[in-house]
Amino acid sequence: NALRRVVLALTESARDAERREGVTPAQRFILEQLATGPLPTVNALAERTHTSQATVSVVVGRLARRGLVMRDRDPADRRRRIVTLTAAGRRYLRRSDLSVQSQLSAALDTLPSRQVRALADGLEAWVDAAGLGHLEPKLLLEPESRARRRHA
Repeated sequence: NALRRVVLALTESARDAERREGVTPAQRFILEQLATGPLPTVNALAERTHTSQATVSVVVGRLARRGLVMRDRDPADRRRRIVTLTAAGRRYLRRSDLSVQSQLSAALDTLPSRQVRALADGLEAWVDAAGLGHLEPKLLLEPESRARRRHA
């Protein structure tokens, strides 16, 4: 029942946010992560969100096209790109609700570490037993890229 409630909350918030604001929960989650700390690179964002660099890069690209984030060269290392919120990205965060993903993530921080570890271990065992352990974890409820859908 708890898993059903989580899936329901994620699904409903995704539908409502996209319809109302045109931003997916994954995009909102990336914006929230950018607002909470130093100006991270895409690789740092991937680490912070426990997903791949490729997944985060796609989401950041979508946010950049909407003018909610910018990708600039790192002055300390011209090979790297720094991702920052734009003024429009900050305004969006101020006027919208905290994402369900962020609520769930913050709630994990309130649990004892042994409970979080047991939950993670149990979920991994369940996924492996279902034969789904090979799937790459992606940001929750972010649609596939158009190129990937065309080739599928």
